[in-house]
Amino acid sequence: MAAYAALANVSADTFDVMDQRISAAVVMAPLCSIFEPYSLRRIAAPVKIYTAQKDDLINNSVNGDWLRTQLDDVQFEEVANAGHFAFMAQFKKDNPFELNTASAGISHPNTDPDGFDRALFHQRLEKEVVLFFDQMLNAVAVSEQEK
Repeated sequence: MAAYAALANVSADTFDVMDQRISAAVVMAPLCSIFEPYSLRRIAAPVKIYTAQKDDLINNSVNGDWLRTQLDDVQFEEVANAGHFAFMAQFKKDNPFELNTASAGISHPNTDPDGFDRALFHQRLEKEVVLFFDQMLNAVAVSEQEK
């Protein structure tokens, strides 16, 4: 309980959550409106950001598009014709977990905009993410060896 009380007195602009173990990150359809610019200043790790052109859940201009303007080392792609859930595997047809998305006015996670091939996109995405981490983490390893 004392730990929670101590945290209650910490200001968001002075609370340090920097984790030196993070050397690179990939984010997809990120929700960034919860961040203030000052909270992102110390991020030095390379970040690859993917947004969905036809995202019906989040506004890219105040999320992924905004995030790329706040970071120094960024690779960015707005995936053409993709919806918000394009980055997830689809649910199995017999999955008992069923979302009532219609009442919320959003697309079902298994539904993609016309003309978007999720399986084909995932083949490319998997290769790109592995390549990004291979390149970024190899660069970090080389840099540490040179020290």
